Amino acid sequence: MTSITTTQQISIAKQLRLCILSFNGTEILIAKNEVSLVNAGYVFEKNSPADTHLGYISDAEKKINLYGFSSTLELIKFYPVEKSQCIITRHARGEIAILCQDIKEITLKSIHTQPVPECMRSTNMPLTHLCLYQNAHNEQKMGMISNADTLFNYILNYTDKVKKS
Repeated sequence: MTSITTTQQISIAKQLRLCILSFNGTEILIAKNEVSLVNAGYVFEKNSPADTHLGYISDAEKKINLYGFSSTLELIKFYPVEKSQCIITRHARGEIAILCQDIKEITLKSIHTQPVPECMRSTNMPLTHLCLYQNAHNEQKMGMISNADTLFNYILNYTDKVKKS
């Protein structure tokens, strides 16, 4: 599994493949090997309002819990009016589906990463690192990096907090 943990100059044979997940303008980068793209014809099954996830999507005859994030990375409570793109992430304990406004794949030749600063860690955001990279137009960009386990744990903690309030 490709990890994103240090400043890296990546050889051509070992380029870093990422997905950029967009949530109303907020972007999170995640390793491509942790993501399965779901085709646009996916079927969404609505959940009861009391549940913490939006509902389910069916993939290979199994139901996968579906979640979505706002631009502030809070879990959304209602399925968006416009049908969103969807990914499935494989974490240590299973799979979850996540709605995204947009999904882009990018291959990087170099990336500079650093741990999330202490002031951002205290907000319990689903981030593992911050990074600087060049996009396809050779523009320098700052990115927020996560992984499937961190997203899953964030969702678990978020839903536990909502249940207690």
